[in-house]
Amino acid sequence: MKNNLDKITLTIILYFIEKLNGVLGKTHLSKLLFLTDLLSIKRFNKPLSDLKFVKYHYGPFSNKINEYLEKLKEKEYIEIREIPFINEPKIYTRYYSNKKVPITSIVLEALDGNSEKKTLLDEVINSYGNISLQQLLDIVYSLQIVKDAKPLETILEKYKEVEEDIEELDFANF
Repeated sequence: MKNNLDKITLTIILYFIEKLNGVLGKTHLSKLLFLTDLLSIKRFNKPLSDLKFVKYHYGPFSNKINEYLEKLKEKEYIEIREIPFINEPKIYTRYYSNKKVPITSIVLEALDGNSEKKTLLDEVINSYGNISLQQLLDIVYSLQIVKDAKPLETILEKYKEVEEDIEELDFANF
């Protein structure tokens, strides 16, 4: 386990899991984190997390998310449950919060008291947290920045290209 984990990113992941307890799987969490960084670039000119998303198969993916999840599991903040599919040799993962912590104050502290950034997290949760995974994938995969990225190319590095995609993400539509 590497020790170079970013406190803000760790806190955002814990916040999402706490607020969407049992709803999030690996892919759903990854796409919410991607949208958070995309929208953060629009509002604050930089991503909130330290994650680097690359185009993997169809859309954005960051392997570093697993390091954060393992750290949260190691500290017993979350439980990771793997559930087998019926009639298929696959499993799906769900994340559950183990400890009730004062997550709102922890998030605000990690964000240096910036309530606008916390509001962004809440908007992502409220708009995209409880939609189906397929709906979320459709939204993310339809973004031009995702479509234009080549396989294994880092997405969100070119902040100027993000502008057009963000206009498509309207919280009022959900």
